[in-house]
Amino acid sequence: MPKSNAQSKAVVPDVPQWLTALEMVEDDEDVSERIGERIMQAETLEEMLSDDSETIGLRGIVEHHILVRGATLRRSDNTDGLGAYAVIDVLDKTDGEVKVVTCGAAKVLRKLVKATNQKWLPFECVVTETPSKTNPTRTVLDLVAPETHF
Repeated sequence: MPKSNAQSKAVVPDVPQWLTALEMVEDDEDVSERIGERIMQAETLEEMLSDDSETIGLRGIVEHHILVRGATLRRSDNTDGLGAYAVIDVLDKTDGEVKVVTCGAAKVLRKLVKATNQKWLPFECVVTETPSKTNPTRTVLDLVAPETHF
């Protein structure tokens, strides 16, 4: 995943300290670079013209086997959350596509931070969604070990 300039990385006081291990991106320079790379790497007219401006939520790829290649943070206006969400660069084994996926789930963010701190990126996993043990009206997103590897 392309790095943005050093000015955009900062310790952010309105998010938990453990979360600052991921780079906070204040602009969309890295997203623009990724879109440009995707256009230049297109092998067909259809690929070049495909709508790549949309990111998808992690919930949109539940049960997909993915390779997490990197993640950055963006500020969130969700007052119930952590104050930030991850923008995750993944290769989706299900369809072979590189995707930009967003997620604000604390459990997933903790795993991204741990993987970043331990230099375990890239890593393979499967996206899961299970009922919450503490709140039956909610579900929990997670990244779990795959049964088989790429």
